Amino acid sequence: MTLLPHSSFSWMVWICLFTGLFCLGIFLGSQYVFLPSLIHEDDSPLYSSGLQDQNFYESAYAQAKWHEEKNAVQSALAAHHLLVAHKIAETFYTIGNEDVHTIVLISPNHFSVGRSFAQISLGNWQTPYGILETDEGAVVELLSKNTELAQEEEAFAKEHGIAALTPFIKKSFPNAKLVPIIVHDNLTLEQATILGTTIAQTLPNALLIGSADMSHYLPEYIAAFHDEVTLTALAHGDCRGCELETDSNALLRILFAFNKEHGSQVWHPLYRGSSILMGATNDPEDNTSHILGYFTSGPPENGTFMSLTMIGDIMLDRSVRTEMEEHGYDYPWQNMERFLSGTHTVIGNHEGTVGDWERKNAHEAPYPFVFPIEADEVLSLYVDVVSLANNHTDDYGKEATTSTQETLTSLGIKWFGTYNDAAPRLDMEVGNTSVSFVGFNQFQSSWKTLVAQIEEASAENLFVIAYPHWGTEYARVPDTSQQYLASLMVEAGADLIVGGHPHVTQGAEMIDDVPVFYSMGNFIFDQPMPETDKGYAVGVLREKNNLSLWILPYRIIEKQPTPVSDQEAAKIFEELADLSSEPLRDVMMQGKITTVFNP
Repeated sequence: MTLLPHSSFSWMVWICLFTGLFCLGIFLGSQYVFLPSLIHEDDSPLYSSGLQDQNFYESAYAQAKWHEEKNAVQSALAAHHLLVAHKIAETFYTIGNEDVHTIVLISPNHFSVGRSFAQISLGNWQTPYGILETDEGAVVELLSKNTELAQEEEAFAKEHGIAALTPFIKKSFPNAKLVPIIVHDNLTLEQATILGTTIAQTLPNALLIGSADMSHYLPEYIAAFHDEVTLTALAHGDCRGCELETDSNALLRILFAFNKEHGSQVWHPLYRGSSILMGATNDPEDNTSHILGYFTSGPPENGTFMSLTMIGDIMLDRSVRTEMEEHGYDYPWQNMERFLSGTHTVIGNHEGTVGDWERKNAHEAPYPFVFPIEADEVLSLYVDVVSLANNHTDDYGKEATTSTQETLTSLGIKWFGTYNDAAPRLDMEVGNTSVSFVGFNQFQSSWKTLVAQIEEASAENLFVIAYPHWGTEYARVPDTSQQYLASLMVEAGADLIVGGHPHVTQGAEMIDDVPVFYSMGNFIFDQPMPETDKGYAVGVLREKNNLSLWILPYRIIEKQPTPVSDQEAAKIFEELADLSSEPLRDVMMQGKITTVFNP
């Protein structure tokens, strides 16, 4: 074997190393690789924008389309996931301005580094277009005016939410200096609002950019619903109390407050997509969605905005209880945290009593269920409202029923309906909409009370959602009693009907323009039949008079509801379409019903 001379060998090592690093930068286009922090000539930290070179960004800008905007841009929302570098470039190409001298860039604190919930830096960033300097005067002034802010440089060294956008800022805002801020989601609504207002008042000529990706780790059919709620919130200038399924609610609250103070609340969306839609992955665990756009002067959209996630039967006894006692009371919910976030309110059916009552045999008819209070304490973290209008609420008698109602109230869980009555209904604000929830247990309650409750709520101009417990167990097709009751509820003034009890899914139909979902199936249950392990939630979004209803399938695997893949969801949509009325079959295949609500 012939050996290479030492100098030739060294040269080849350097070539291989350089080539490897270059390829790594291209391969990791959607990832973040950082060089060590250095010291700028003024002794401030010098951070790296990453390994991507100027060609990477020039290629992104070459794919960008320019969107003409005659009004001054006051703020923007951009992704930091470099998988969509061309869309980030398009956003910056559209909003870029040589006359802007200060950019406030806000990112989530992805790694929870540091002590404060809001942190600011005096560092600078090395980018392929040169060093992006920090506006030291603006940083010092903000520190003096907001006690929540703290200078914590260690939090910025590897924060890709800041670093990823610095090359775009340096290229599109060549005369701007940076005010970098990162926030933790523990920042309260009040704190975020004060910070956003303070930034607007202290730096009236600054342009604020929120660096945030949207939905994470979910199939596209769920991410699309959550992003639709987020897009509506952006257009309305506020989420009105909901927790959006995004990188950072704190960041968006700061953005909303900044825009409100500036009077710049007109939202211009440029792009909505996801890793799955781009073909970058088929694995929901790797999915990230993206929303990019900007705001100009003017008021936000006004009118109705509310969003809900409605789920089916929740049973926390029997073998579900055994699993919780072994693995923790959060066990049934572990795969649904992000699935159940992203809307104003989550509603489910509470299929049992709560408390330390002496347990009966729940494995034999009539299957009396009792849940430990610890299970409902965890439930309260995921579900806001429950129906008690079902055939198991009274399993342990009147005293236990009253105790259950009191326990739910003490846990902050609102409830409606009872074992033998559609009253009381629950009237509450969801977003900015007055909603009335009416429950009905077909097997004990009087339909006359049901109709009266709906008529009263409708007469008060409330958006009436009926949640009946009805039908034949394990039947995939609604029986005649369900169809008759549905017609009565529509005639009485119900605006939406979503049912449960059969333990399997049933289809949907429209009755006089009112959507009726006959059965969502189980949400948390332990029945052995395979058909009872499949269910769907209904995502509800009302924006002005437009009502969108999203079908969100899942499977129960080892007592844990779990989102299905987009491929399996498509099969479930097809199955539900076959079970639905003829006029709805095409839209059910798409997993979404859109209708116009006529108050």
